[in-house]
Amino acid sequence: MFSGWGWFARNNLQWRTEDAQHAIAEELEGRVLFSRVSIVEFSLPPGSGPGDLVAGPDGNMWFCENGSGKLGEVTPSGQITQYQIPTPNSHPAGLTVGLHGAIWFVEHTGNRVGRFYHGKFREYEIPTAMAAPVTIVAGPDGNMWFTERTADKIGCITPLGVITEYDVAPATSAVLGITSADGFLWFTESSGNVIGRLSTTGQLTTYTIPTAYSWPMLITTGPDGNLYFAEQTADKIGEYYLSGPNAGTFRETPVPTPLAQPEVVTTGPDGNIWFSEFTNGTGGKIGRLNSDGTIQEWSLSTANSGPLGVATGADGHLWFTENTGNEVGYMSFRVKRTRR
Repeated sequence: MFSGWGWFARNNLQWRTEDAQHAIAEELEGRVLFSRVSIVEFSLPPGSGPGDLVAGPDGNMWFCENGSGKLGEVTPSGQITQYQIPTPNSHPAGLTVGLHGAIWFVEHTGNRVGRFYHGKFREYEIPTAMAAPVTIVAGPDGNMWFTERTADKIGCITPLGVITEYDVAPATSAVLGITSADGFLWFTESSGNVIGRLSTTGQLTTYTIPTAYSWPMLITTGPDGNLYFAEQTADKIGEYYLSGPNAGTFRETPVPTPLAQPEVVTTGPDGNIWFSEFTNGTGGKIGRLNSDGTIQEWSLSTANSGPLGVATGADGHLWFTENTGNEVGYMSFRVKRTRR
């Protein structure tokens, strides 16, 4: 399973501290919080194509390598280890943590659901051929749930590997992102331009996004219990309220950079929503949606990096992958709190 090599990546490290004008200022419990952002990047071999990533139960970050067909693990200090997935050309994606701390993922071209636990892989073939799974999440019922882009289905796999599939969209709707909230599974249909809600017994409801042809990508549940998703072609971050006075409505916030192509959204270490801007692999920014509805963006050091995955680590850093730049890195926040 082990690729046969690992290394301490600090020799390949790139470091940049943002200038003072990039300082974040916001109100927090009656105090003003100032933070300087530092960016650290670790190099991967050419062609790795790192994608989704997640904080593992061991305190390290785990990520998919779309190009090399491996899972990667990076420690907070930058030591990287790779593990070769048994199925060749599997194109792994959609990393998440499941029961007992196992790492679950899907194989977009391998047409399988995978699990990595105690150094061993298990792979489960999806019943529908060429389903093209994209993302996976732990459901409220203890099972793992995943999207099937070309099959327009949501799949459910039990801890024992039994798979059930649900038709959730018309043909070519491109079911992509998935998250769990309020006892349901919520997902995006990119070409269908909707977000959908699926019960664990298969009841389906869909909600049309206000901006036409927005192409929603990945979706997450925010710390406020609402849903957040990236709108790739509309260059917006969408929010769907599940509670409060705005329950059942959308809010969409434009990303300042034109053609930013936001891809992945996550809750950051500061409780705000952070996202990657892929820009056809030629850009290199990480954005933050603030609680007041404004957006801030930070450029990465590597040009044409194609940032893709974003996730909060156990170390309090915001980690990211650079799909075309073949790097994994993090943003750290130097915080000073002062009273008004």
